[in-house]
Amino acid sequence: MTAGVVESNDGEVFSLTFMCEFGEPDGQDIRPGFDIYSLVTPDQGTAYGCIGQVGLDGDVLRVTLDALGLDDPVVGAVLRAPASDVAACKRAH
Repeated sequence: MTAGVVESNDGEVFSLTFMCEFGEPDGQDIRPGFDIYSLVTPDQGTAYGCIGQVGLDGDVLRVTLDALGLDDPVVGAVLRAPASDVAACKRAH
């Protein structure tokens, strides 16, 4: 599964891409610790298992990151997506 959050503000774009497998991980994924979700930043910074907390209040998503060296570890985004997609995020949350 891949889910992305993108923000554009005066020509600057910030995005986070969350990825995970739904199937059972195999030994090749488990040994290096890739048997969990990954998060990719716009500059291709990638971390596994770096999310400390996730909250979804209405259409506002807040993610607290434990890695990636961000100045502010809390990333917030207003989800401008069809109601069915926001509902799917809530079920996955």
